[in-house]
Amino acid sequence: MSGGHGSGTRKYLSVQEGVLTADMGREILEVNPNEIFRFNCEEEHKYINNGSSKTSFICFFTA
Repeated sequence: MSGGHGSGTRKYLSVQEGVLTADMGREILEVNPNEIFRFNCEEEHKYINNGSSKTSFICFFTA
């Protein structure tokens, strides 16, 4: 679980391998390899690997 990162902060995720489930509380999305997911990260959120294989991703923030 990750807490919020402050007002106006956006996070970008790029999945490199596997499938990443991003749970933002009110919304749950699956992010696949070579996709980029952007969201406001002011609220608590978490990342889940629901599969049996490795998931890797890169994330960065903008404020």
